[in-house]
Amino acid sequence: MAAKKLQKKLDRAVARLDADGDGTITVAELRDAKDHYLKFDDPTAVDTDHDGIITPEELEAALVAKRDHHTPHAPPPNQ
Repeated sequence: MAAKKLQKKLDRAVARLDADGDGTITVAELRDAKDHYLKFDDPTAVDTDHDGIITPEELEAALVAKRDHHTPHAPPPNQ
């Protein structure tokens, strides 16, 4: 069930990023992402095979890594 939910989110992200509708995501399209969760400090790093196209697998790996590196702020201690 969780895998289906993740796949749906990934499919929506790919559709949002594919600005020209050609079925692929370029580094430029990723750089221009409007959604904050799809923004990366270095979009070129997401293209791990350096072919100029960001595959759904590359995007998924980058999103998971970004999520795993995000550490929420701890709430202030009770006083």
